[in-house]
Amino acid sequence: MIGFLWLALLLWAPLIFRLRHVWDSNPQYAFGWAVPFLMVYMLWKRSGSRPESSPPTFSPLLSVAVFILLIPFVWFLGEANPDWRLLAWLHATLVIAATLALILRTHGEKVVAHYAFPIAFFLLSIPWPSAMEQLITGKLMAAVAWLTVELLNLMGTPAIQRGNIIETASGLVGIDEACSGVRSLQATLMAAVFIGELMRLATARRVLLVGLGVLVTLLFNVVRTFLLTRTAAVDGLQALAQWHDPAGWSIFAASFVALVALAWLLGGSFHEPSIDHARRSSPPAPARWLVVAGGYLVLGFSATGIYYHAHERAPHISWSVQWPSGSQIIPIPDASREMLDFDEGSLRSVWDHEGNEILVAFLRWNPGPGSQQILSRLHRPETCLPAAGWILDADLGTVIVQLDSIQLPFRAFRFRTGNETWMVYQCFWENVRNPVTTAQGRSGRLMNAIQGRRNAGHQTLQLAFQHDGSEETARAVLENITGDIISMSPVTD
Repeated sequence: MIGFLWLALLLWAPLIFRLRHVWDSNPQYAFGWAVPFLMVYMLWKRSGSRPESSPPTFSPLLSVAVFILLIPFVWFLGEANPDWRLLAWLHATLVIAATLALILRTHGEKVVAHYAFPIAFFLLSIPWPSAMEQLITGKLMAAVAWLTVELLNLMGTPAIQRGNIIETASGLVGIDEACSGVRSLQATLMAAVFIGELMRLATARRVLLVGLGVLVTLLFNVVRTFLLTRTAAVDGLQALAQWHDPAGWSIFAASFVALVALAWLLGGSFHEPSIDHARRSSPPAPARWLVVAGGYLVLGFSATGIYYHAHERAPHISWSVQWPSGSQIIPIPDASREMLDFDEGSLRSVWDHEGNEILVAFLRWNPGPGSQQILSRLHRPETCLPAAGWILDADLGTVIVQLDSIQLPFRAFRFRTGNETWMVYQCFWENVRNPVTTAQGRSGRLMNAIQGRRNAGHQTLQLAFQHDGSEETARAVLENITGDIISMSPVTD
């Protein structure tokens, strides 16, 4: 038993340790900290009614070995890519599969079926794949904004919808979190699944409760957005500060109470069934095999730490922005500062030699935990600007700007807002050796791991300017302004 618990700890603790970056950096997944405790509680609740152990009809040791062998490799890739959501899903799937296979080996098929749901419950704490999240939450947020605008106009408060934000006579409401998702949607879905288990609903009714949970979340988001927008329209935007956070937390609290009531109406009950507490025999666990598997995991995690630590001390190249005289500072809202949690940042209007006005945002994160890397990559032009009402006209791929001895990779986009066409460029830069080798997609993420990029300082440079000409002339503007404002730093050890 001790060997089994020790191996389970080696499987689950690193997974939770890795996901903490997401739970800390993304408010939509802050509920993830509660999921491991709820999972343990559900396992404990089910332990009283556990069926008798029986020998498995087949040996799962080969499956366990394969799952455990893969985990250190996934851990190695994840150290350099804490924001890679598909990798987080793979890591969690391997841990869950290995856990269930171990239970199958020691207790048989009936016990695995009995505990499978609480263990799989952990998957709800993992962030959705970005494309799916943007598609679902984008549609839902647009629906919330539309309903809120209709209610405001019906109540005599003029309002206009611009993407996921609302414009009133006092200004724009929701611009600081326009791309952050529907408040408490993921948390409410997790709560619906937990309440369905807690109140012992049948499978079909649990699915119905989850669907009702989505509707409840949308309803309370409309109420929250309506009250905040109404407050801003009547008392001014400064009045939102004292109501913003309480309104957000109240959504989840109200949704939880509503879900309990709905589960009760669906026939759920907190009544404990009679449980047979007779002692159940368990086959002996393969102690020697558990020790070998645990030792392999410890070795894999340790080797990964040593490898990355050696590369963290490698020389690196950095650069900064030297703002030209005459540039105008644009204040960054406090909510945006708190959301991005950068160490250094500035947003300014800059004019090039041709008289083009260019909006330049430069943000820097010092070397630190992976949560900062998640924050720097979470809010991107193709995600946030459409949420603010801009239309993505084209993703133009990567543009390389040669600057002295280095190359700066910029993602290029063309947006439309009203009758205007804007070019937007963003460069994400890690202060490591040979940062230009950071390719896009999975190959780039693999290269990050091979080169040992972990907890490196990083920075982003984003430029936006109105432009109706060709891509070539827009690139010329980009090259000219980057040459004027970027200052190289020496190689450091």
